Parts: sequence; C-alpha cells; structure tokens
Amino acid sequence: MGCHRKQKTNPGVSNVLRRLAKRTLYLAKRTLYNADLHGRIPWYELRSSHGIVIRFLGRSHTSMLIMENPLDSSPMIFPVLECFHIIGMALLVGTIALVDFRMLGWAMRNQTAAELADDMKPWTHVGLAVMLLSGPMLFLSDWDMYWYNSGWRVKMVLLLLALAFNFTVHRKAIASGSPGKGVALTSLLLWAGVIAGGIFIAFV
Repeated sequence: MGCHRKQKTNPGVSNVLRRLAKRTLYLAKRTLYNADLHGRIPWYELRSSHGIVIRFLGRSHTSMLIMENPLDSSPMIFPVLECFHIIGMALLVGTIALVDFRMLGWAMRNQTAAELADDMKPWTHVGLAVMLLSGPMLFLSDWDMYWYNSGWRVKMVLLLLALAFNFTVHRKAIASGSPGKGVALTSLLLWAGVIAGGIFIAFV
C-alpha cells in the first residue's frame, strides 16, 4: 500500500536505556567531584595543569570548555610577573609608609606630611598601577590555588581596606595638617597585614 508502519519501541528497552543514561550522568558527576579535588571544588569545576577546564552539566547534555592558560607558555613568565608585583608592592607600601613615619615624627622632619605626600604621590600611583596589573595575571596563573588559599583571602580583604583607608581617612588627615598618629599607625598595620598575607600564601 506504500504506507510505512512506525516501529514501536519496546518499553522495557526504553526503561533500561533511560536508567543507564541516568546512572552514567550520576557517575560522571561523582567522578568530577572526587577526581583529585579533595572535596574543595564543586563537581562542575576541574583544575588542569595546562589550563582551565570547566564542565557544565545540564539536564539533557554535557558540554566542555577548555581554555589554555597563556601564562604556561614559558617557565619565565611567572617569576617575571612576581618580580614586577613585588616591585609595585614595594613602591606602593614604601612611599605610604614614609608618609606614615613622618606623621609619627619618626623621619623626614624637614618636610611636612602634606609636602612629603605630594612628593611621593607619583611613585605611589606607579606602584599601585604595577601591582594591580601584575596581580590579576598572577591570580589567573593558578586561580583555584589562590581562591581557596586563606592567606590570599586575608591579603585581598586587607588590601581593599588599606586602599580605601589610604584614599579617604589617610588623605584627609594629611590635608588637615594634624599629627594623625592614630591614622598613621592604622595605615602601617593594614599594609603590614597585606604583606603578611602575601607571604603566608605559600605556607597555608
């Protein structure tokens, strides 16, 4: 008759295939969670030594995105970035600390704190720029190690507090011409905490 009969799928086979698919997806999730992650990273993230591998497990399909990390192209990139980061941090913290020492009356007494801050401002900004440019690149070189590192988290929190303090309370105290010893001590403690957090990244 020219009519094509539709072949009916055996319900028993469909159920078996459905259960097998669910079981496979479940095992894939468990494998991603347990494979060299120690329970710290959710099952949809997996670290790769040659880049970043991110798996998105949806309802009906699994997709994979692999991005090669350009910082792994040469063994010299990370140490060079680290040197620039340290230089930027030294310029930033060093110039601010000199102003704090002047506010405490420990150094540079031939200038006022406002005059010294004006002289140091270009170097402070250069140090801040170098640090902010090199820092994110260092973070991307091993993002999951830094993200789950308590030393790095402490450093980031104190860095935000120190920068906010420096560009608000610290500057107002300098402009007012008051001794501001409490402000200077707070500034020094915040920046010391930033440095300590950076040092302890390698130990925690």
